[in-house]
Amino acid sequence: MTEGRASRVGPAAAAALLRDPEVLRLWGAGAVIQCARWLDILSFGVLVLEWTASPLAVALVLFVRMLPLLLFGSIAGTLADRLDRRRLLVIGLSAICVLLALGTWWSSDGEAHLPLAFGLAIAGGVLWSGELPMRRGLLAEAAGMDRVGTSMGLEQLTSNFTRMIGPATGGALVATLGFTGVLAAGFILHGLALLMILGVKPSSQAQAKATGPIRILGPLMEGWRYVRTTPILIGTVMVTAAMNLWGFPYMSLVPVIALEVMKLGPVGTGLLVSAEGAGAFIGSIAITLAAPPHWFRRIYSLGTLLFLAAVVLFGFTTTPWTAAACTALAGVGMACFGTMQMVLILQGAESHLRGRALGILVGAMGLAPFGFLQFGLAASWLDGSTAVVLVAGIGLVAVLACTLAWPTLLQNGPVTPVRSMYPEAPPRASR
Repeated sequence: MTEGRASRVGPAAAAALLRDPEVLRLWGAGAVIQCARWLDILSFGVLVLEWTASPLAVALVLFVRMLPLLLFGSIAGTLADRLDRRRLLVIGLSAICVLLALGTWWSSDGEAHLPLAFGLAIAGGVLWSGELPMRRGLLAEAAGMDRVGTSMGLEQLTSNFTRMIGPATGGALVATLGFTGVLAAGFILHGLALLMILGVKPSSQAQAKATGPIRILGPLMEGWRYVRTTPILIGTVMVTAAMNLWGFPYMSLVPVIALEVMKLGPVGTGLLVSAEGAGAFIGSIAITLAAPPHWFRRIYSLGTLLFLAAVVLFGFTTTPWTAAACTALAGVGMACFGTMQMVLILQGAESHLRGRALGILVGAMGLAPFGFLQFGLAASWLDGSTAVVLVAGIGLVAVLACTLAWPTLLQNGPVTPVRSMYPEAPPRASR
């Protein structure tokens, strides 16, 4: 595939992608990993609230899940440019399967296991920090950069579908099988993902990567300088940072608001969270099949603003139906944000710097733990609903400021790579 060709869109492009066995395996692995992730996020939040009755503890378990994205995201992105991403994914998935199997056995006594929940949340965060730049980078290469809008649209569509079934399934598992059932489901899903990744053939690029000592700091700093001096990349990273500080973490308070304001149980809470996934799923379908490439930047920025406005409205709701309507609308905005943040980074960076650019984006996503703390502390001082309105309102203002600071985020026209001053280093011979 050539990178200069216009991005293809439409049902035919999506169907053609899924006929490619490599794309299908990478996409399928992502689907089950994301289902497990959303299942855990909802289930761990409900269980920790049940065990501790503390909104701050719920925020903390999400804090430790996402902190590795901040700490390791840039490093993982650098490794993705320098090492065999498939092999690293196999190692990570194998490790998480072992931990989940041990956790399932340990939790089978039916008691509360708060330290285990926090430990597994950390392990899941470490996997998340590496899986995103590595697997999605492989998917973009397998699909071709001329179809990156469609491939990332499919990726986000799948993510949003799993946000419907993951939380609902998680709520049902908590109500029926408890912590053990949640961990067993995670083990099965990650095991399926491991089998799919094992079926992916090593790429020629992976075979050319060095096997000797790997430099990290120098290439990492090159990536940072490149992103900082490229308006579309730094603008995308800063909007993503704002979303993860003052937007996305509102989900940590959904179980609190569902219980305290709407008197919902685990199943009802899971269904409420799934409403956001339903809206995001519908939005992702529209983006995958019909989004014109020259509108990618506007879809990203305007969708982010829609998400934050809907979250502010959610904070004012008092009934399940109005809350579900707001979260569904937020889901549409999340579909725009989640799809296009990847597309803009992949299209706006040169090929040998994509892994590092994705890693820096993951680092911005890793600011979410501090967002969870803000929401949790605000809920402890005020109440869940007021906390959502206050913090998400700050996010709305911050994203508006980003669009003023980097006007390219609202400009019309396709995104093209910006030439780097850092040439691609020739690969060393494998030993």
